[in-house]
Amino acid sequence: WRFMNTVYLDKKERLQAWLTPRNKLIAAVALVLLLVAPIWRETVEGRFLLEPEDRAVLRAEVPGTVVEVDAEEGQRVAAGTKLLQLRNLPLESEAAKSYADYRAAVARATEAQLRYTDFGTADRERQQLQERSRLLQQQVSMLTITSPISGEVMTPRVSDRLGSRVEAGTELVEVASLGTLRARIYLPEFAVRKARPDAPVRLLPDSAASPIPGKVLSIAPATAEIAAGLIHQEQYRGVRPPAFYTVTLEVPNPDGRLKSGMAGTALITAGHRSIAGMLVEVVWDFVRRKVW
Repeated sequence: WRFMNTVYLDKKERLQAWLTPRNKLIAAVALVLLLVAPIWRETVEGRFLLEPEDRAVLRAEVPGTVVEVDAEEGQRVAAGTKLLQLRNLPLESEAAKSYADYRAAVARATEAQLRYTDFGTADRERQQLQERSRLLQQQVSMLTITSPISGEVMTPRVSDRLGSRVEAGTELVEVASLGTLRARIYLPEFAVRKARPDAPVRLLPDSAASPIPGKVLSIAPATAEIAAGLIHQEQYRGVRPPAFYTVTLEVPNPDGRLKSGMAGTALITAGHRSIAGMLVEVVWDFVRRKVW
């Protein structure tokens, strides 16, 4: 206080000489412009998780034994590439027998048609055996596990399945398309109102030093549970944790340096505001919460 008082007394005359009516007006105008000019960027912050834009979990549709594995973790595959081959001898034998029965029924139906003897019965038998053979051949084709999409094999140690018996519904391998990833941003309820479609976004993964630009694609209309590990639950101990809404955007990944499961912090630009506008919003929100 003594130091400031000394400085004031020393600069008092010079300060008074500077504070002319013209300079006071200029200072007042500059202060007003600083308060009302929308030069401050307003952002909302949330945690995000990177996910594949397209993924396929391949399961065994019929029981069988894995006799061939043509995939390994990290391998890039095209759509239609064979990943595993199963073997089910009873099914394959039954399918072969059914096809042979169908061919015999075709011959009997043709002969009955030529001889004009009980063609209707023979044709019905042919149709029934044809449908049965088609269904069995369809099940046999399910023994070959192929990728429905182009992407990267995500399942570790796929070769460990070799020689094992799997039942229908067993998960065998997962393929994900990583050329473009989907970022799912979790915003708390009090912040989601400021997010808008096409709003600029900057993503900073926890393992990266430079942000990734993007734009908001969609905002979920309902709340969702935040992915495990994105926030520390201890900070909400004793209080009700906020509800989270998901904001989605696509992130190009041409070089493949981004991986599925990466997490980080996202900043969504809500617009540019003035200091006066921010203060008015805080006061107005307070009044609306108290008077309703």
